[in-house]
Amino acid sequence: MANKVGKTQLIQEIAKDTDMSQAAVEKVLNSFVGNVTSNLKGGSNVTITGFGTFRATKTKERMGVNPQTGAKIKIPASIRVSFSAGQTLKNDVNGR
Repeated sequence: MANKVGKTQLIQEIAKDTDMSQAAVEKVLNSFVGNVTSNLKGGSNVTITGFGTFRATKTKERMGVNPQTGAKIKIPASIRVSFSAGQTLKNDVNGR
């Protein structure tokens, strides 16, 4: 399970599956990523039924420890993006 599929390979596979040009698939994929990003920035979750939900949650500023030096460091507040797999995706991955 250590194999990695990059954007280029994903574009090639989708183009083959859909009989679309790689340029068209890349445009669609870039649009998808851009729309998910802008919706998360705007405070909305993005749900694709059966696939999953992208969420952006705010984290508070907190103290941490540098594992190499043991020094305390301040970790600033930020927005964390998470993905929760939908039931159909979970079932497909698990062969159910």
